[in-house]
Amino acid sequence: MPVPAYSRDAQRNIAVHAAKLHRPPTKMVEPPPAPRAGAFRARKPRQTNFSRRYRCGDLPVSVDHGHSKPAIRWLVEPQRLDLHYYLPLFFDGLRETRFPESMLARQGVVTLMEMGGEDCVSIVGKLIQPIKGAPHPAHTPAATWST
Repeated sequence: MPVPAYSRDAQRNIAVHAAKLHRPPTKMVEPPPAPRAGAFRARKPRQTNFSRRYRCGDLPVSVDHGHSKPAIRWLVEPQRLDLHYYLPLFFDGLRETRFPESMLARQGVVTLMEMGGEDCVSIVGKLIQPIKGAPHPAHTPAATWST
């Protein structure tokens, strides 16, 4: 049987394909995992106005460590405070989860609400946003200071 005559280009293509056939098989590389969106990751809460004011020393409260558990110490009598300014600020502090701010906000809200009486009714409109921003009870830490 006669050997077919191939052109030089055809001979070159045959040599290239033969070399490809004898090459070791390529390894399949798995693609990198898709980035996670983080929908269920715990998010760090934004700093509240209450925390910002407390750190700057603008709030008339401090922590009284003289008791068996920390208590709130008012630097100014609560009756002399402007409820229209301070009560929404303390309600905003209810979103805090760290020790000094969370305890001061909870005890401050209780004190100002008891002291405010009928004046608190006129402030309810200003309290809606801070209350909406308060964390769900399931997301609050287990060990908290009780008021």
